Amino acid sequence: MSSSHAPLIKHHRRLGLLAAELERLRKTLPPRERLIVGLVQAIRVGAAASLGYFSARWVGLDQGFWAAITAISVTQSSFAEVKNSSRASLWVPSSAACLD
Repeated sequence: MSSSHAPLIKHHRRLGLLAAELERLRKTLPPRERLIVGLVQAIRVGAAASLGYFSARWVGLDQGFWAAITAISVTQSSFAEVKNSSRASLWVPSSAACLD
């Protein structure tokens, strides 16, 4: 390991610890609070996807679903969810294009 990568590795490790601590704190919320947080997140994601889709359709774009996919990815609550949804949004259309 070179000395120029040491700070990056240190920050990556600290971010991992922070993410684990945030997840632990989230799990300590009472079930009712977790449900409320989940419902608020679902409303936020649904509103963002709808706004993106219908805005794209309003300006005349035929494939407004890309705006909805982007809005869903952006409004995820954690980086892991963003990474997983971006991976899916890349592979699903690619595999669909191969099947055509």
